[in-house]
Amino acid sequence: MSGSASRTGWPRQPDGRRPPWNEWFDADPTLVLIPDKALRAALVADLPCVALAALSAPAPSGGDWEALPCLYLQLSAAYASEAREARRRGWRVCSETMHHLAMVTEPERAGEILVQAARALVAP
Repeated sequence: MSGSASRTGWPRQPDGRRPPWNEWFDADPTLVLIPDKALRAALVADLPCVALAALSAPAPSGGDWEALPCLYLQLSAAYASEAREARRRGWRVCSETMHHLAMVTEPERAGEILVQAARALVAP
């Protein structure tokens, strides 16, 4: 998915917030990723406008949570670099050939994958 919304030139609304996620791109990715019109409409209706500061703030590090077992579920090739970073951190990575919104279009399959990966994460 490519679009016109780079990190430095993200589109903004007058209040400094970003428009809903599906509007960040030249073409609305939900049209391809969610063919079911009713499901797509429901998802798009729930998409928030997020403050730009929330998207550009660094994630906290060094907390106690980092000592806990972690899991990264990669649903598309677009997130290969994030999966590599998760592996570098010692996290379990479960990669599946689906797409970014598979949890919406295939909730049973995505949920089962996540449950199986989480069980493996905490297994002795």
